[in-house]
Amino acid sequence: MEQSPSHENVDRKPKVVITSRGSRYTFLPNGKTERFKAVTGETLPPMDVLLFIPPLADIPESVKNHYPHIFSPSLTQDEFIQICLSYNPIVPVFRDGREVTEATDIKEGDEVFLYFIKDNKPDFHIPVSYEPTIGHSTYDRRTWSNEEGRRIHQHHLGHAVIGVEY
Repeated sequence: MEQSPSHENVDRKPKVVITSRGSRYTFLPNGKTERFKAVTGETLPPMDVLLFIPPLADIPESVKNHYPHIFSPSLTQDEFIQICLSYNPIVPVFRDGREVTEATDIKEGDEVFLYFIKDNKPDFHIPVSYEPTIGHSTYDRRTWSNEEGRRIHQHHLGHAVIGVEY
């Protein structure tokens, strides 16, 4: 297992991401990811998108300054995660505002953000990565249509990445 990107794996794609709680995200051939939840021993249904949230210290100052109601100077990493968890929905979008619906939509060089929605409008957003990065927390999402044809989104904010297998 490699702990961080190196010149040897630049052209290789990650196969598995491991979090601090032991969850294992396996990349499937269709671009989806499957999470084995170590705490319960269950494998969950495949998710359409897996992104990586930077730790609070790595969020650009320009973002923090734009959203002082979220990013107070005394905000801790744990408080930041709790704030993120309090939002539903959380929507992954490209810089141009298009929603990211599948991991295969993302191309190298694309800028992706998570929008945290409150009262049906974005309350704040942060830049995220589609490349697994040690120390970044996982965000995964799947979308399906229910029997009435209504789109349903399920999302999950996970723990920090501690390993990546290539």
